Amino acid sequence: MKRILNILLNVTAWILAVCVLFSASVLFVPRLFGMNPYVVLSGSMEPEISTGSLVYIKDTKETYEPGDVVAFHTSDLLVVHRIYAYGEDGTFITKGDSNEHPDGRSLDPSDILGECIFTIPGAGYLVSMFQSQTIQAGGFSVPVPAVLASGVLLALSLLGTMLDSLDGEKKRANQKTKLKKSKERRSCPEHHRETEYGSL
Repeated sequence: MKRILNILLNVTAWILAVCVLFSASVLFVPRLFGMNPYVVLSGSMEPEISTGSLVYIKDTKETYEPGDVVAFHTSDLLVVHRIYAYGEDGTFITKGDSNEHPDGRSLDPSDILGECIFTIPGAGYLVSMFQSQTIQAGGFSVPVPAVLASGVLLALSLLGTMLDSLDGEKKRANQKTKLKKSKERRSCPEHHRETEYGSL
């Protein structure tokens, strides 16, 4: 039982560690360097950027030019497309790599949130899963898998402590039993000798 418990503890600890490391490495650490992660929801930039990729956008504060992949808002959506050509009055014309035609409107440089620095294919699916299953705690969004793993780890730890306590009580009881039997063995020979002497 205790061996199975230790295996479960190790597995749960690894799951929790993976959740923490994944969240830190792909969501929080890049923000320290001014890069904001976004999940790609369509295939308009395939094959370079596939659906489900995680893209990191950074405001480089530099002059953009055709060929750069940039992020910008259109209505309430965030779009990551390539600058296709220069427009009029210093604007840009953007286009998705897999789209046949350029986007419908010209893009003002001030509308650009930043340039795509790098991408992680497929990582967006995991991020979406984490973000869709979160709870609010102290102003932070905490992934439910991490909460569940923490709860299971705590429960298994408490169960392990209880088993250790029961094992300790069992060992102490066994020691008392052995000590009692040892005393009885030491007293038995004298009793036999007295009995033998009395029979003469």
